[in-house]
Amino acid sequence: MSPDRVGRVASAELAVGAVGVAANVSQRVLPSDARLAAALGAAGTAVVIARRAGVSWSELGLGRDRVADGVRWGAAAGAAIAVGIGVAGRFGAVRERFSDDRVATHDRVQAAYELAVRIPLETALAEEVIFRGALLGLALRRRSTPAALVTNSALFGLWHVLPTWAGMDGSAVGASVGEGPAARVGAVAGVVAATACAGAAFGFLRLRSGSLVAPVVAHSALNMTSFAVARSAARHRSRSTQPQQGGRA
Repeated sequence: MSPDRVGRVASAELAVGAVGVAANVSQRVLPSDARLAAALGAAGTAVVIARRAGVSWSELGLGRDRVADGVRWGAAAGAAIAVGIGVAGRFGAVRERFSDDRVATHDRVQAAYELAVRIPLETALAEEVIFRGALLGLALRRRSTPAALVTNSALFGLWHVLPTWAGMDGSAVGASVGEGPAARVGAVAGVVAATACAGAAFGFLRLRSGSLVAPVVAHSALNMTSFAVARSAARHRSRSTQPQQGGRA
């Protein structure tokens, strides 16, 4: 690749990174009914930037010829993830690790919106388009596959710093750490490491299937099953704290 092309790709990576940062911040400051549009808008902008830098639809994982492969790989990975989390969530100690007081306040309509719209579109689709689509497609233009996956996964882990810190209160992560900034920083670092590993797995799915559909489906399955287990944990905790009826006076 010529020096001019390398510089063009590098500039596009920085631009997509800036779009990602803006999208991350917007999810913290915008009203809930505006976040979906902001997330999808950021994803669309990232695709436009990558395309203008010369990245093909296929390199973005958006080629129509690999959709079927993406569905197969995504469905297999998503089913394995859902079964694994669902089985693990039946054990009380594991279930409590998913606990989140914010989930406990959702009524059925809100929960349905989370499962049908916010998780698959605002979270999984938007994040995968930005990370495993635009950023990974650009990275592969000037790095080896292992190097591109490592940097992409690290960035995906760092993406979770702000939401983890902001959502610490009331979550299982916050409840499991001690008081003080140092404990919180350690907890956030653990989440960053875990999500970076997840990002590497999503990147593998993207490259192995040739389609962005695969990580979108797997990412959706992970978050949707985690949400369902968190709801179960909240209901279980609520029942366990209610006073027993029918006892002797």
